[in-house]
Amino acid sequence: MNNLFYLNTTTGSPISPERYYSINSTNTPLRGFDDNGTESMLSKEEVLSRFNDALRSAMRAEQANTSDDATKLSFQLLFNGLFQAEGSWTGSFKSLWVLHFRPSCSVTQLASTQSFAFFARLLSLLPANTLKYYIGINNYGNWHIVLYTHSWDVIFNTMFPYLSYLQGDKFTAMGKLKDLFDLRFSTSFEDRLRAVWLAYNLTGVGAPRDVTLETKMAAMFPNVTDYSIPNFRKDYASNLVPMNFLFVLGFYLGDGGMYIHLRDEGSYISFVPQFKISQILTDSNLQVIKDIGDLLKSLGVVTQVGVNVNVCHVKVVGVINLTSLLSLIASHTDLLYWKTPQYNVVLRVMAMINLNVKGWLELWKEMVDTIYSIDNVRDNDASHWYRRFDSIYSDLVSDMPSKTTFVTTANHKVGPHKGEFKCWLVKLPKSLRLLPREKSFYPSTYGGREEALKAAIIYRDEMLSNYLSQYLIKYPM
Repeated sequence: MNNLFYLNTTTGSPISPERYYSINSTNTPLRGFDDNGTESMLSKEEVLSRFNDALRSAMRAEQANTSDDATKLSFQLLFNGLFQAEGSWTGSFKSLWVLHFRPSCSVTQLASTQSFAFFARLLSLLPANTLKYYIGINNYGNWHIVLYTHSWDVIFNTMFPYLSYLQGDKFTAMGKLKDLFDLRFSTSFEDRLRAVWLAYNLTGVGAPRDVTLETKMAAMFPNVTDYSIPNFRKDYASNLVPMNFLFVLGFYLGDGGMYIHLRDEGSYISFVPQFKISQILTDSNLQVIKDIGDLLKSLGVVTQVGVNVNVCHVKVVGVINLTSLLSLIASHTDLLYWKTPQYNVVLRVMAMINLNVKGWLELWKEMVDTIYSIDNVRDNDASHWYRRFDSIYSDLVSDMPSKTTFVTTANHKVGPHKGEFKCWLVKLPKSLRLLPREKSFYPSTYGGREEALKAAIIYRDEMLSNYLSQYLIKYPM
């Protein structure tokens, strides 16, 4: 917590310096994210102002009772999915030699207008004075927000019921915390031994610990050398509540990605839409990933589940398969929060793919511009793909009389000039259903063959450009 600048003391109230104490405060602008998914340099004051606005808005909405029970349940399911991906059950001992355990329930996200809106919404739905929050600086120099509690009472009476849709390790951790709480005052040697083991095995993965299990055991139980006593382990029941699509959507908010992969095939470039959720590979996480895959399949979405080194994932790949997934998301776009830019980009590019037009250079570059409109780590910048498309286009039109697409020649069919050049003919892509689809440009009208070609190209460009502009209005970014 060395990089935090303000720590909340009363949940649910707008941020003001009087309600916080400062820890290593910084006045240097750092990276946050705007609504469109692009990075933005934000000062401390701007970050606080944005969260204030989000919190006030959420509180006003809740006080006005604008949400029905179904809407609140939808958000609860969404948060359960996010917690499955980004939340943690952890804790710490008061000292190396004692059993006093301080639990921790927390969830974090990069700072953005949308993440502030999400967490403000959560705070407005939970009882007052439950979760606290802080806004700080992560290891990559970005603002981030963390909601947390160390209270046994809040964990048992608020978070356990609210997180009742968790799966795998995140669900069984609640049972372990309950046992850990019950054992905290036990004087039994075996109970104390088991309590330490439970604290170190709440979930299958987690951040590196400052004190290892071996060090803790050696300090508290110097005569014990075997820390894997069979009765430490207990079969904790899995969650019998079936997984829900909104849970998957929340999981996507935390550990998912939706994007267009540009694949260079040599003579052409493929645009491959893809949706992917990943987790560190453990038996529990792999089962959750498989369950997500099975749920999506039951909803008509073709999925792929795989393992790559230490990561397991579920993917939806290709236009047809992703179209099925997007149709499920379409009725929940208000719950996408900071993933809205990703969704809009994929939706927009897929709409252009579905035009099914080959050889349209402007369309190709518009797709590249759309993909690169949000910040991401990439192997190549947009200019690389511009050059590749220019090269592919040049090869495509090299044998065409007009040296460009959608403009061809029309020859005389009868008479003394049969077979000779008659005019340039613009033939617009049939799939666009533009009228007139064909238009002739005669040299006699435009003062020569080259002038007629220039006029044909101008006409083609205007028709296609106007069509694309109007078409994309339905797919804003």
